[in-house]
Amino acid sequence: MEARAPIAAAVLRSLQKFDPHHLTQEAAAGQELAAALEAAMGAGVVMRSDLGPMVNEDAVLAIILERASISADALNVVPCEATAALGMLLLADHGILTVNTHGQPGARVSLRLKPTLDALASVGGVSAVVDAVDDCITKVADIVTDENAMKTLILGDFA
Repeated sequence: MEARAPIAAAVLRSLQKFDPHHLTQEAAAGQELAAALEAAMGAGVVMRSDLGPMVNEDAVLAIILERASISADALNVVPCEATAALGMLLLADHGILTVNTHGQPGARVSLRLKPTLDALASVGGVSAVVDAVDDCITKVADIVTDENAMKTLILGDFA
């Protein structure tokens, strides 16, 4: 392992503080959130990872299209743009970080939530996150046919 001494010391301290019980609590919270999202979005829409819910980008776009009452043929938006827009609204309007907005570049573009206990509490709990997802899906549906609005939402000043 090659690292500068302060980085190595920080890694050591982090490992010393690691508590597997904390991780199992967060995993349980993620499963609770997944169950609540599944109840709100319907069976088969929400998938589960070990740490929380995932909604495939194609499913997100399908829900947005349904709410907007339009067909995919009438749209120039692709699934990754739909989840990017959803992630940006969740962050801007509700302070909710998603894996697709703050994860690794090139990673899956599905809606993925991996909640920490502190983060869940700070946004009002599981039901508040479910309500936020629902609210933001509706907001994306309201602008999905407006190419400039979608560009601005996703790219901000770079649109």
